Amino acid sequence: MSGYSFLKKPNLPDGKVVHAVVSAQYPQIVLELEKSGVVPVTVTSCENVLFPLRNHADMLFTYLGNGVFAAEKSQNKLINQLKSLNADCVSDSIHLNPVYPSDILLNCCIIGESIICKSDVTPDFLKNGRRVIDVKQGYAKCSCVPVDENSLITDDPSIHIAAVASGIDALLVRKGSVMLEGFDTGFIGGCCGKLTKDVLAFCGDVKKHADYELINSFLRERSVYPLSLSGGDLTDIGSIIPVTNVLTAP
Repeated sequence: MSGYSFLKKPNLPDGKVVHAVVSAQYPQIVLELEKSGVVPVTVTSCENVLFPLRNHADMLFTYLGNGVFAAEKSQNKLINQLKSLNADCVSDSIHLNPVYPSDILLNCCIIGESIICKSDVTPDFLKNGRRVIDVKQGYAKCSCVPVDENSLITDDPSIHIAAVASGIDALLVRKGSVMLEGFDTGFIGGCCGKLTKDVLAFCGDVKKHADYELINSFLRERSVYPLSLSGGDLTDIGSIIPVTNVLTAP
């Protein structure tokens, strides 16, 4: 369709995001995305995942770049919506299980040419052609905020160590400032997603994060600016995952 194209690189739009995969369980966030000109493509609740996470996009969907994606087998509506945009689904038969680590098959973080994941669990077709950064933390996408092709924010110490060792600029922030129903704390990656190349949107008030000043400084050093989509505490909704953006001049 004219007017927009698929993101070349997962999580990192070149222009203004047009379509983003997101949970439908947070209507205020969905509404704010719509007000921002983003078309939310929502996931379907999946009973193969623990209750607090069964509506999370980063558990049920992975965008691989250039219009290619994978999804949990329950996501027929999502798959059909994306196919109607001419996206290519490389796997729609992933079967998750609520017993960890059988729930984290799709929960990987692709940044630039690298994939951060629990390698022994992540399917090979997601890793194909990418530099694998193997971590113990299975909820890798939940735990990472891709800022640019070589920069990320994480609240997981093991991911921070692995990223830095791999040459990625990584900011480690404290846990405890992101809410997630049923858990003591949520994940920093699960509460946000980029809406343009230089805008990172947060679900809740980013200034309420204990390390806001560090986050703000890290982002602005890379010409990225935080946007709070709502007031109140930051909430892990399962990430905002951009898939298309406005066409840019060649």
